Amino acid sequence: MSVKLCESAQEFLDETLALRTLNALSLNMISSVATSVARGDRSYDQYFWWVLKDEFGKVVGLAMRAAPHAMVLPQMPITAVVELADQVILLHDDLPEIGGPNEAVDQFMIAYKAIKSPGSKRKAELSHQELLYELRGLRKPEVSGTVRTATKGDFEHIHDWYLAFGDEAGILLHDTIESIEDGLKRASLFLWIDGGKIVSIAGHAPVVEIPRVMASIRESALKKLVRASA
Repeated sequence: MSVKLCESAQEFLDETLALRTLNALSLNMISSVATSVARGDRSYDQYFWWVLKDEFGKVVGLAMRAAPHAMVLPQMPITAVVELADQVILLHDDLPEIGGPNEAVDQFMIAYKAIKSPGSKRKAELSHQELLYELRGLRKPEVSGTVRTATKGDFEHIHDWYLAFGDEAGILLHDTIESIEDGLKRASLFLWIDGGKIVSIAGHAPVVEIPRVMASIRESALKKLVRASA
């Protein structure tokens, strides 16, 4: 097992394309962040792009940190988790937060604490939990109101709602202004208007593009999975 720390977001995207395509849903957030950085749409304080390969050179895991945000750790083989923990200690023993599936985070913390570095002796606490939803079918709802794309004139309203959401959800928000400006620039923020008032806000991160050849590989793998479980 080997760990590579990529020098750029684009290198990270290129190295992990096959794995990200086969796990498009679970790795979507990582793909979206890396895509926005590679395009120059967003910037962060510091970057860490980890790629893990087995003895045959196949990518079996990945991890990311766009500081000041948490390290994002998806599910991967336990051997990869242990190797990753060893490498993280060398560069980032003061890592403040880790996010990912429960099992992946638990495995990482066990491997991390076993190293007994100064940082690994800190007490870890659960700060919050998140859910990942997959939309498999869309039905047009019968509700009053209309939708429109947000514009620069809506900035203050959106900003106030962002901050209120962070307070209510207990989430520490970073780069709120930059995030909203990016959404307005990409025309990816939408407002639901009812009775002449803004009643809801929605949006999406940068779209992650998957080449057709990779998409066909993922579709084939999913069909095999369905047949195997039938």
